[in-house]
Amino acid sequence: MLKHGLALAALVLVFLCNPAHAEGTERTLSVTGHGEVWATPDIAYARVGVRTMAATAREALTENSATMAAIFEVLRERGIEDRDMRTASLSLNPRWRAEARQDGTRAQVLIGYEASSQLNVTCRDLAKLGELLDALAGAGANDMRGISFDVDDKDQLMNEARARAVRNGQAKAELFAR
Repeated sequence: MLKHGLALAALVLVFLCNPAHAEGTERTLSVTGHGEVWATPDIAYARVGVRTMAATAREALTENSATMAAIFEVLRERGIEDRDMRTASLSLNPRWRAEARQDGTRAQVLIGYEASSQLNVTCRDLAKLGELLDALAGAGANDMRGISFDVDDKDQLMNEARARAVRNGQAKAELFAR
């Protein structure tokens, strides 16, 4: 099972030491505490996209838009909320082919256009991630990448890491102060 770690190193304590022999002089001791917590991921992020090629720019964009509409429909059918679907990019590029001329030189010849759309998707039910990706491929997604896992609510975990860092720093400071 995947684990997701959160580590926190924090400047924890500054102790002021007033030794009896150092009249009016303050000494400072700085320590760094380290705290770490681990949690099982409960969400996944994926970049899902479509690449389409056609003879004209209009045809490439039209086909790309139709496939993206089908992808959005699959996402909604699978319970993915609108807030968990974000368009990441849309591009349209000419496609060229090098051809040899009769005089021995080479020329670039326009052979069509490629439209590409990318969508960032958050899946909050990891048990359904594989099924979701299969359904997206079936809807025409032909460019999937960047699947990563995370913990949705990190606040409690970060607070626990901070508390551990403070305790760790306090223990170091007490040892050094002795």
